[in-house]
Amino acid sequence: SKYARQIFQAMRAVFADMVSEVQRSIGFYASVHRDARIKRICALGGTFRLPGLQKYLQQNLQLDVERIDSFRAGAPVDGKQATVFSENVVSMAAAYGLAAQAMGEGQITSTLLPERIRREKIWKQKNKWFAAAAAMFVVGSGAAFGRYFFDKMQYDQNQSLRTQIANTIASGEKLSDTWKRQVEGVGAPDRQRVLEVSELLNYRTLWTDIIADIQHALPNPASIPDSTPRANRDEIIFTHIQPQYKSDIGALIDPARTPDVYFSQQAVADEVSSSAPPAVTPTGDTSGGGGGDKRGFLLTLHGYTPHPLAGNGTTFISNTLMTNLKKYTIEFANKNHRQFYIGRIALVKTAPRVLTMNASAMQGPVNGGVVPPGTNNGPTPAQLDKLAKEANEAAKETGFTLLVAIVLDPPASPEPASSVQTTSLGK
Repeated sequence: SKYARQIFQAMRAVFADMVSEVQRSIGFYASVHRDARIKRICALGGTFRLPGLQKYLQQNLQLDVERIDSFRAGAPVDGKQATVFSENVVSMAAAYGLAAQAMGEGQITSTLLPERIRREKIWKQKNKWFAAAAAMFVVGSGAAFGRYFFDKMQYDQNQSLRTQIANTIASGEKLSDTWKRQVEGVGAPDRQRVLEVSELLNYRTLWTDIIADIQHALPNPASIPDSTPRANRDEIIFTHIQPQYKSDIGALIDPARTPDVYFSQQAVADEVSSSAPPAVTPTGDTSGGGGGDKRGFLLTLHGYTPHPLAGNGTTFISNTLMTNLKKYTIEFANKNHRQFYIGRIALVKTAPRVLTMNASAMQGPVNGGVVPPGTNNGPTPAQLDKLAKEANEAAKETGFTLLVAIVLDPPASPEPASSVQTTSLGK
């Protein structure tokens, strides 16, 4: 236009304000993004159709200003439309960007709607979901309250049935009490007496089983040939057994509560006497009494083996008698219907065997004094020689004292540590 220069001069003040706004925007962006560097400005809109505006901005901003003159998609096929499109392409950039944004292809998302209108639009879109949620809440609450009133109505209608059930239960309980009092209660003293008499048979075979099991733990002498030298004969002979009843034997069979040394001290001294404590069958409280958790017997077994003490006498006792006694565990007792099991074994002592003499063979009737050898009432020299020889032979053999803990009433299932605890203190 021939008036382009005059128009540009008239708009110069407006363009100066435009340059100031652009510079202010660039300065703000640079202060926020200090690492960013702006190299060029894209000119969009019909304003840049004014001649000289692009050059003016480039000179004042000291940046390259590029005007959008085409799109990669090209112009329409129709020639007339293509001419109009090319003339207005700089004004089409905003519409082009909004179209790409609407299709989800835009790199940025922007809107020119005022905040108030945008918020109202969003709430309008959500109103239907709020209404649906409120309706569901009302329906759910109504169903819950309706169910409550319906169940209450049904409960009230069955009041007579509940009364009938309560009366039936009360009548049954009354009849049950009458049965216990008039039928089951009759003959209670007689039944108690029968029970007490039947309990007399408890533990009737206890000592028979204990002696039998100990006997089975010994080596079998029948398998030893008669020609076997005495020192090589695999025999173990008991001289006497001394029992002690313990109402709290649980502590004695537990090595943590009773160490081996203290357990071995429970053995009875090796003395043959008519006053030795007899075998007593336990009676009374089966819980152990005196605070104990188990009850039973401590058996002190005195005996000897022909195997010499200087040889393998102690080893022979340990490998035969003690090993065989270890099999009498809780499992063995339950399987073989025994009323006892062995809880602990200790070889208290091994020593040369001492031959016990018959005192009446060495004493005469005169004032209880010793009868001189060769008299009518005393042993002959041949008998004395025989006794001395037997005493010398006995001194070569191994005498022993074995302490065995017999626990009564084995539990139905094995305890955490059901193996037999063994101790060998030796000499």
